[in-house]
Amino acid sequence: MTTRSKQWLYLLFAFTCVLLGMCILLPIPWLGGETVMEQMTEEASTTSLDDQQEYHLTTVEYTTYIDEKKVEVYRFEPGTIVVNQGDEVVLRLHGIHGKQHEFTLEHYNIDGTVTKGKETTISFTADTPGTFRLTCHTHTSANQIPMVSYITVVKK
Repeated sequence: MTTRSKQWLYLLFAFTCVLLGMCILLPIPWLGGETVMEQMTEEASTTSLDDQQEYHLTTVEYTTYIDEKKVEVYRFEPGTIVVNQGDEVVLRLHGIHGKQHEFTLEHYNIDGTVTKGKETTISFTADTPGTFRLTCHTHTSANQIPMVSYITVVKK
């Protein structure tokens, strides 16, 4: 790329930055004379947060070979979920891999089974701050990596 081409590229970049800055900071007629920042702040302040949080988890299988030996690992994905204390939490567990997975959500004494091709729903109130395990009992032997997801409850 020539020096002249680089100069035009820098000039175009600078012009784009100035144009974006003007759009964000100057009043825009179709927003009722407000700036984009004022409009976003107003919308954020009028939005009420719902205390019910819904999360979808899937059962996932990873397969690889180590020293020509097949190794399978099952996981709940996502592996970590963070919620606020006091939230009503709904977990929708989708059976994608594996015939079935019997599980327990510690602290909440919730037991269930996720079956391949089906959805299992559990709900609870996140009443105590801390990190709690959602553990599959099907994949807990000494020669397997545990199938676990962590639910972290943070103070509001």
